[in-house]
Amino acid sequence: MQADTRVGVVVERGKRGINSSQGGVAVVAVCMKLAQQQRSDIGTISQLLAGGVAGALSKTCTAPLARLTILFQVQGMHSNAASLRNASIWNEASRIVNEEGFRAFWKGNLVTIAHRLPYSSVNFYAYEHYKK
Repeated sequence: MQADTRVGVVVERGKRGINSSQGGVAVVAVCMKLAQQQRSDIGTISQLLAGGVAGALSKTCTAPLARLTILFQVQGMHSNAASLRNASIWNEASRIVNEEGFRAFWKGNLVTIAHRLPYSSVNFYAYEHYKK
């Protein structure tokens, strides 16, 4: 009995429908479909972890902009109109760096990540699950 190896599957010659002249192309197609399905079917834990890490990383990268947004919103409530006319992103960012240091852009980021990590995990998992 002779055997060929195609795409990780052993095909025995001489069996009906699987020999190289009749079913070889079909076997290759089935094997490629299975390989593609296995690549797309990552586990639940992996999907939850991937979504959580992606959400936490994206929130950490955008934390300085979120901090500036919050400061502009609070200034609008507690400042007079003259100080708001001079407000700009660059002026406010340089004020933060001078008064509080560069790390001040990430104040409150740990709390944000504590919220974002489970939210992103479930969101990513639900998207991947219902996409199928």
